[in-house]
Parts: sequence; C-alpha cells; structure tokens
Amino acid sequence: MTKTVTKEKKTKLFGIDKDCLDELPIKNLPRVLTAFQMSYYNKRCGFVIPTILRSAQKYAGKKGYVLSMPQLLNEPETYPSFGWGSLFTLSEEDIGKDTEGRFFKKGTPVVVTVHGGGILTPERIEKAYRSSTEYQAPINLSQKEEIVPLLRGQLQFGKQIPLYEFGDFKKGIPNLKDNYGIVQKLETASNVTSGYLSKSKLYGQPLFIARMGGVKRARTCLENVVGNGFGFEHELKMADPNKPSGSLLCYREPIYWFSSMTIGTVDLYSEYNGQQFVAER
Repeated sequence: MTKTVTKEKKTKLFGIDKDCLDELPIKNLPRVLTAFQMSYYNKRCGFVIPTILRSAQKYAGKKGYVLSMPQLLNEPETYPSFGWGSLFTLSEEDIGKDTEGRFFKKGTPVVVTVHGGGILTPERIEKAYRSSTEYQAPINLSQKEEIVPLLRGQLQFGKQIPLYEFGDFKKGIPNLKDNYGIVQKLETASNVTSGYLSKSKLYGQPLFIARMGGVKRARTCLENVVGNGFGFEHELKMADPNKPSGSLLCYREPIYWFSSMTIGTVDLYSEYNGQQFVAER
C-alpha cells in the first residue's frame, strides 16, 4: 500500500519559514521571559534581525514588552545565561546634529540614546536592507526626516516620548517611563575608550550611564558583574554627524573563560544564528 504524504503548509513571517525561529523560555526567574532567535543560518530565513524583533514584539503583545538594555541588565536575576550569542535590546543610539538648538547650540553633534523603541523599527531596518548597495553598520538615517523629529520627541505614527538632556538625566528623573531618550553631545559621549574597561573607569561615564538608564542602574550593573570589568564598545570616535546613523544596543555574554561580558552596538546586517531578543508578557 502506498502511503500518501501531505505537504505541510509553512507559516511565513516576512518571507521566512516559521521553523527558522526558536522560542526559548527562560526558566527559574521571578518573571516569564522568552528569547527569540534564529535556529540556524539559512538563506530562506530572510532578514534575520527585523524578523526576530517582530516575533518578539508579537509575543509580548500590548501588555508586554521587548526588553531594553536597562530592563535586561538592571537586575541580578537576568544575568544567568540566556544561551550562546548576542542579546539585542530595544535600545538604540542615534547620531546626528541638534539643528534646531533644542538641547545645545544649533548644529551641535549629538548622540540620542533611546530605550523602549525609537527609529529602528523592524520596518525601518528592512528598508535599510533593501536600499543599501553596501551592507554597513550602523544604518544611515535622515537628519531632516528622522533625527530632527526624534529631537522633538516624535516617533512614527504620532507617538511622543520624553527626551532628557544628559545633565538633567544624571540628576535623576522621577517616575521615569520605559520609553524615553537621553541627549548628549557627541564629544562628551565619545570621551571613553572602546574595549575592555575596569569598573572604576566606567563609573561616572556619560555613555555608560545613558546606556544603563541612569546612575543608580549603572551602579547596580557594575556591582552585579563578576570580575573587575567588561567589554564596553562603541564607534562614536569614527562617527560623522554630517551622515546621521543609528544602531541597536546589544549584550554579549562571555563564551570562554578568557572572554568577558560586552555591551555595545550591533551590526544590523549580521545574518548568523545565536542572535536573540528577549520579551516579557
């Protein structure tokens, strides 16, 4: 007797097969977290980073959220291993100029650290994929159409977020929301070495404080990291404010005994497995 084989219809998520995605429940924590990553590298998996971000956002729904850098690293309970690879966050660093003089003198080069979602939506990253003749990281942004509205606190679809000049933010913001931005001069933010740094060199660094979501959270992060320091990466010294750009922030776990935890920006064009977003609902 001949057995009839029925071809299973695959569900597509922006042109990729759903079975390219892994959902990894993170157990033994007080709250329910799930990491989303590509299960393996394959051309049919399509655009990796926007796909896993969209999947994490869909999982989180309206009541949940995809973790930003402060939410990921502020509490000791999130430090156990999530699995090999990079943990991308819903935090980003955007570089351009304060052309309207909203925070500094008109034309001052600035870095805007946004937590909880900013310019770099899945759709925006996909647009960069399609329009780029050379894959570069970070993604090129428009000063007029993206940086200027961002410095007004304006995101897509009419969404508004609060922005804080770094000096005010450092003093502490009462009732700080999950979605906000910190603005500082590019000159100030870039005044820190990119590489392995001791904890003592990170205390008080404006870029570190902005990435961690405040002085208290920065201190908590340093106190909970095992060892004398960790990797702290950026490319701000090479950034050209005349060519606005943006990158997501990521956290990379130590893989070997001689490596260290690393916080930095991510290559948005990377297509390999092991990359994850973490969501809570």
